[in-house]
Amino acid sequence: MLKRTFIHLPGVGPRREAHFWRQGVETWEDLLAARRVHGLSWDRVKLLKKDLRESVEHVDEPAYFAPRLASSEHWRLFRACRPRVGYLDIETTGTFWPGLLVTVVGLYDGVTMRQFVQGYNLQEFPRALEQFDLLVTFNGTQFDLPVLRAYFMDLALPPLHVDLRFLLARLGYKGGLKKIEPRFGIHRPD
Repeated sequence: MLKRTFIHLPGVGPRREAHFWRQGVETWEDLLAARRVHGLSWDRVKLLKKDLRESVEHVDEPAYFAPRLASSEHWRLFRACRPRVGYLDIETTGTFWPGLLVTVVGLYDGVTMRQFVQGYNLQEFPRALEQFDLLVTFNGTQFDLPVLRAYFMDLALPPLHVDLRFLLARLGYKGGLKKIEPRFGIHRPD
């Protein structure tokens, strides 16, 4: 997916990217091989190719792309980050911050589920995050990550974050996680 996006390049947004795709410039290799791109001067194409060559040099470094892609587009790096993807969810008591108490942090790496529990091993959670380049949450932008940042004052989060709530909303799936899951065949036991 990463090598099919151009919106990390300066001056390229979703419309320009779609314009490239319509012309058959669908991958980085296509753009690097292109002799011309309709609607762009040769000087502009040369600049894009220069920036794209830099991207090729950093293709195995997902953190390089974090500031170059809008956070809503971090999903494009999902495959590039494997196996360094962590799925995160938290549980709290209380109603509003600062009255919230983090009671459990669940962290899944695609193989192993780890739970960090208040009064047991919660203090180990920040260190566990160090192995990830990308976090996946549901509504983590508005809840999980701000609560964790406030709770662990020096928390270093991975550079990339995919919030499924907003990604799924863009695809027409709205509502809470429990409402959306059955639409994907996911059923929770009673």
